[in-house]
Amino acid sequence: MEDNTLNPPPTPARMESSGETPGFFQRIINVFVSPSAAFAGRLPATAWILPLILLAALQTFEGHMLRPLTVERMRERISQTDMSQEMREKALEGIEGQSDGGVVSEILGFVGGLVGFFCLGLALPALLYWLGTNFVCGGSARFWGIVSTVGLASLVYVPKSILTLPMKLHQQSLDVYTSLALLPVGEIGSKLRNALNVFDIFDVWYVIVVGIGLALVAKIRPGQGLGIAVTIWAIWALIRIAVAFLVTGTQWGAFIGL
Repeated sequence: MEDNTLNPPPTPARMESSGETPGFFQRIINVFVSPSAAFAGRLPATAWILPLILLAALQTFEGHMLRPLTVERMRERISQTDMSQEMREKALEGIEGQSDGGVVSEILGFVGGLVGFFCLGLALPALLYWLGTNFVCGGSARFWGIVSTVGLASLVYVPKSILTLPMKLHQQSLDVYTSLALLPVGEIGSKLRNALNVFDIFDVWYVIVVGIGLALVAKIRPGQGLGIAVTIWAIWALIRIAVAFLVTGTQWGAFIGL
């Protein structure tokens, strides 16, 4: 008699024991619906490449769409600083030059986004995670496996752009938040509001996905993976809060949008 019992869905442990490895696009889908399955099996060392290109392209597109608002914000910030009139005029000229760069500026922006995101968004955090998992938790992760973990986890920021970009364009404002900056405390652009913006719901999602990925890729306990991810995020958050309080309202803050 034929057994019609449904087979349970494969778990990461079952997939690994049976030698199954999810396809790359299945991994991308699983980042959003089942993070543990996204990192099951042997993670390809090149799995970071497509997320890098996608995120850099999205950043370039978002920058292009928001350029008028960004330029206006920088003008406002520069006019509020204690810069000399001569420095203020030079800074404004530089902003105008960047806003009229055309196709060459877009290409350079995309290339710069690729390099910048790889160095600061992938390689640097991956190095810290690799050191934490291997030397603190006794894991066995390969560096490029960690880079791929970070790359896949970074895809959680795609929904953030899809959500906030239309809102910014509709409101004609850059002040659209998915963080504690939504709380009615402090003025827009104040030090307190910029500090609260560090605590973003999408950062929480990213940390959870990274923690799950680290545990599977480095073969450490889930609590250890999440602990490494939270610790490194907390250090980065403290640095960002310090920067927010130090440079908001200064000429340096004007150039980085604070």
